[in-house]
Amino acid sequence: MLDGHYQTIGILDTRTSVIGRSTPNIIPFVLSGFMTKQANQPDPFVAIQQSLQAREILIGLEKHGTGNDELYYLWLGAIGLGPSHLDLSALLDRLETEGFITTEQTDGYRVIKATRAGLEIAHARSCVDWIARAEPD
Repeated sequence: MLDGHYQTIGILDTRTSVIGRSTPNIIPFVLSGFMTKQANQPDPFVAIQQSLQAREILIGLEKHGTGNDELYYLWLGAIGLGPSHLDLSALLDRLETEGFITTEQTDGYRVIKATRAGLEIAHARSCVDWIARAEPD
């Protein structure tokens, strides 16, 4: 509860009745309607983070050839984009499904190679809406 005080939230305000008191019915509407996160909407921060992670993986593969999931897990963490192992696996699955990388299991590691389409994104020659655009050379 708001301890009996009602506040303006955004452009909506409480109404004042004839006797000078604020009506409380608008605040619950604002708090339950506009201020809650929609369950079926992706978190914008997570989408941006995944976009940057995908870009950095493709750029790293373009510069260094092949890599593995553990290497990119550590490297993304070192540059402030560290995912969980599960999130990185899901991101690699998405990159592979969309044809930007190929992977294979070797000695407990997931070896990653960029495809031609992945290299095109790393070189900023093409782009997709869910991967942050690389800076052209």
